[in-house]
Amino acid sequence: MSLQIRVFTSGLFMMTSGVVNGSDGVLIIDPGILPREIETIRWYVEQGEKPARFWVYTHHHWDHILGGQAFPSAHRLAHRCFPEAMSANRPLDEIRRFDGEYYVE
Repeated sequence: MSLQIRVFTSGLFMMTSGVVNGSDGVLIIDPGILPREIETIRWYVEQGEKPARFWVYTHHHWDHILGGQAFPSAHRLAHRCFPEAMSANRPLDEIRRFDGEYYVE
């Protein structure tokens, strides 16, 4: 099996996202921060012939949990402690703060 890997770098925080094209479908890793970045990754995935099957959360920080709306049929994968880390660190509050400060209409 041959894998094709593409790395995308965000314009903020030097955060990276990954797309792994496998024989059965696509694995997406931390899909972007800004709306145009998420849209670029979605567009790239849609250009291929395989569906987005999985979306991996590498960790619970807010800048790594955005983008899922672009891949509604992909299964989410995370460490079993992910829900606890989300509750303790409240990344959704950070997302709201970020959105209020940087939202581009």
